[in-house]
Amino acid sequence: SDPTGEDCPLVYISREFEKLTGYHREWVLGRNCRFLQPNHSWRNAAFNNEELLLMREFCKEPQAEHTRIVNLLVNERKDGYPFWNLLVMEHIEVQLDPKRTKGGVDRRYYIFGVQTNLQFQLHRLSEMLAMDTRGLAELRRLRQVFRSQESKLQSQSLNSFAHDCISIWASSFPAILELPRFNLVAPRGRAVTPMSIIGIEVNAHNIVD
Repeated sequence: SDPTGEDCPLVYISREFEKLTGYHREWVLGRNCRFLQPNHSWRNAAFNNEELLLMREFCKEPQAEHTRIVNLLVNERKDGYPFWNLLVMEHIEVQLDPKRTKGGVDRRYYIFGVQTNLQFQLHRLSEMLAMDTRGLAELRRLRQVFRSQESKLQSQSLNSFAHDCISIWASSFPAILELPRFNLVAPRGRAVTPMSIIGIEVNAHNIVD
């Protein structure tokens, strides 16, 4: 992406980005990457607000070369399917031949990003999507693990880095994570059964204390 452009637009994406997100480059180029954020603003705020604040600060202007940030986001594909996006961004400088550029520019500043869809410990990752306070606390802890291990990116692939960090995080994951529950509507005369909301879309009035 170009941190000198209006709204830090994407200027290049890979074919793998297209496969992962479902968006084609003809539509993507020139846009800010926020189109990957969940369509429901309340869900986006609950899962991603702290990360988005860090990313906005990181992307608002060029910084020293190799300045890097690691973010974990809940994103959505074009078809609305959610995925865990581990994103690493780094400020870079590209040297240019001033004789070949408009205005004799000898360098350009970019943000180079690499991302991967988390595929490890999915059963634990899915528990955090219930959005209760403990689940969100575990999400913050996972992000802290990624950032504390950032130096290992120098010698590891992003997938290996993700696997190792999630293993560290999962080793201290609570044996039982209390999830919000809702009352399952039952036929008249039968008892109401509380059920976990994980993986089920419910209305706010269904939630029980």
